[in-house]
Amino acid sequence: MLLLALPGCLAQTPTMSVSTRLVQVEVIVQDSHGDARRGLTKDDFILFDRGKRQKIRVFEVADHDQAVPDREAIAGAKPADLPFSNRVATDRDAPNTPTVIVIDARDSWSGSGAWIFADLWQAREALVKFLGQVRPQDRLGIYFLGPNGFWIFREYNQDCTELIERLATWKGSASPGLKEAYGSRPTDGWTEFALHFIHVDRDTAKAIHRAQFWEGGGFGSTPGASQPNFPALRGGASRDPNSPVSAGMGFAPNAQGVFMPTGGGFGLMSDVANHLAAIPGRKNVIWLSTRVVVPAENEKRLDALRGVFRTGVSLYPIDPQGLMTFMPSGSFRASTVNYGPSTPHSATAIMEEALSSYGQAKKASVNAFHMSLRWLAEETGGKASVDTNDIAGAIRSAFEDTRLVYMLGFYPGEQKADGSYHPLKVTVSQPGLSVRARSGYFESGGVSRTPESRANDLYQATWSPVDAGLVELRGEIVPAGPPLEPAFILNLKIGVAGLLMQPTDGLLSTQFEAVLVQRDNAGNEYGRWSQTIAVKLKQSKYDQLLERGLAYTRSLPRNPKATSVRAIVRDSATGNIGTLTIPFEPFAR
Repeated sequence: MLLLALPGCLAQTPTMSVSTRLVQVEVIVQDSHGDARRGLTKDDFILFDRGKRQKIRVFEVADHDQAVPDREAIAGAKPADLPFSNRVATDRDAPNTPTVIVIDARDSWSGSGAWIFADLWQAREALVKFLGQVRPQDRLGIYFLGPNGFWIFREYNQDCTELIERLATWKGSASPGLKEAYGSRPTDGWTEFALHFIHVDRDTAKAIHRAQFWEGGGFGSTPGASQPNFPALRGGASRDPNSPVSAGMGFAPNAQGVFMPTGGGFGLMSDVANHLAAIPGRKNVIWLSTRVVVPAENEKRLDALRGVFRTGVSLYPIDPQGLMTFMPSGSFRASTVNYGPSTPHSATAIMEEALSSYGQAKKASVNAFHMSLRWLAEETGGKASVDTNDIAGAIRSAFEDTRLVYMLGFYPGEQKADGSYHPLKVTVSQPGLSVRARSGYFESGGVSRTPESRANDLYQATWSPVDAGLVELRGEIVPAGPPLEPAFILNLKIGVAGLLMQPTDGLLSTQFEAVLVQRDNAGNEYGRWSQTIAVKLKQSKYDQLLERGLAYTRSLPRNPKATSVRAIVRDSATGNIGTLTIPFEPFAR
């Protein structure tokens, strides 16, 4: 049974008032001392899209240091209330911008990362120090990147009361209960952190350990190792290896034994950004990483950040290695250096040549890494921190950076929906002020339509550890059928603001794919159903559906081994995806 509620869709042609999507730009304005500048108005800002000045249609101020009234989300569907949603509620009166700290600990002790492990210990201590400075009412998320996916330790809408309480009993490796929780003393710093501050279970702790120490990723590699609250992201290994989003992220040893950058994949960060897409307004990601470098070509760099751009995430990358020197580490061996035929053979000359070659290569590697971090920050409106031993201070600075945010909204006029990039420029008329905002945006459309890309999108959507929010979904499942032939009915409301609507014969038309997957917590699939649906709407009906959502109902037999159903909606034109996971437990027969 399939029901798709589309009343009045094909009535007489109405007077159309079609407009392009609203583009929102969050702007940070500071004075020469680095303090937020308050009191600016819409008339103080000048905004250019592809060099053409735009009229600012929407202007809002989010001031987290002052009491301000709640503001309505500018765009986005508001489906009728149903018990499950792919949107995590946000508190509009929260004392800070939605912020997530992402710990990038992939393959920390694999061949290319041996020198990274100690830096991650330093980063852990810096994070613990920062937690000693937060207030109970502050909102802070913490995510952990493995080689193939990420765990959500804490969500971005959780306050810090519990973290502060657990900080009081933190004693590092000697913290109470760590040995009992893990089965032995944990052997790495982030596993200790997860056990003490997040209270993950033993299997999850072991998976976190494998994610750092097994090259290629033991992330959820053992069936059943993932728990419902900390599942593995199954799609990471299936990305196109030639895509700029998947280019090898990390370092490989060169002739001097220095680990040089090999590429700049952002697939996992795009997955993080996609999860945060549902939050209206600005959202900040503080990225602790020693393993990212952007592609050399500007077009590939921008394309790699496409997923981050379209979700409005601002990146605050931090190099946890501290103040850099270019002397060899304790693992350096002169025998790893390739010498030319003119190199003197005395021991002193060989060592001098080795040290010089090593220092030059390492300096080039570090410079490429730091330039990448600065570029990521500048393009997304964030701020990078490199060459500092005050990692806790860098985290704090990023956390405090957006106490005051100006939001500018404009309609860019007719667009081609071809996925092309639009450079933006924002200035203010008042002198002596610095302005930070994202460098541009991508038009809708331009999505790859190959069967391989579609299959990859749906695979990612099926096994992502979190629901995707580019298309808003709310829903419920109710039991159906006799006891010996159990079935279920899925009731879904689809947010049409996440679907590209195009004028066709006086109506607004869109096409999307609906996929329903029954699955369990161990990564097994027990049935998949899909359908492509084309919709045509009057403008008046579209306006109504923006408020209540597009109703969609489907009845299916239930597989008794499945523990949940994941609904996937993929916009055919843009590739935007929304997913919603609903457990069967509430009505298990």
